[in-house]
Amino acid sequence: MLYGYARVSSREQNLDRQITALLDAGVIERNIFKEKKSGKNFKREEYQNLLNTLKVGDTLIITELDRLGRNMAEVEREYTRITVDRGCYIKIIKEDFLSTTELAENKIYKDMIQPILLKVISYMAQREREKILERQQMAYNSMQLDEKGRMISNRTGKVIGRQARYETLKEDEKKLIKDWINGKISCLRVSKILTISRPTLYKIKKEYLEEEIKL
Repeated sequence: MLYGYARVSSREQNLDRQITALLDAGVIERNIFKEKKSGKNFKREEYQNLLNTLKVGDTLIITELDRLGRNMAEVEREYTRITVDRGCYIKIIKEDFLSTTELAENKIYKDMIQPILLKVISYMAQREREKILERQQMAYNSMQLDEKGRMISNRTGKVIGRQARYETLKEDEKKLIKDWINGKISCLRVSKILTISRPTLYKIKKEYLEEEIKL
């Protein structure tokens, strides 16, 4: 049986390219396990579901070796777990020389050459990730801060991250909150009308009274 595994490290990234490649490789849609989260600590629900599904003789198809883990040790461990412990084959679309599907009978390659290549590619994947993190850290360190200590994007000039709830309020909504602050309406009523939680309303009130924000 053919199975596929596609992973990206954040919900903002897109799985489409990986899924298309897996479909082109012959994996049917329902046999593709999709993961949209960080591989930190290797607690990935879909990956664990995949491992529980694989049986001896099955083939796992991935686009790149680093889909198995985020560092050299994890990649090697999972590669060994699937091929040795589970008795399955791996096909790696972009690094096919590490695939086990076509080379199962080539003992010299399998026992001597492939382990060396695995270490080299795993190391390269780890170094690439470290470089990406270094570039991200350098970018963060170069960012200016606004008066509230929030980082401002060098590219857009805007505050990075999700907007605070009060920043998206319309004028009539702000007026309603001020009416509540002034005792003209209950917090529960405002919460229901604006669909804003009461803890958030009290946070807005606190910042407003401390003159940290304007309404």
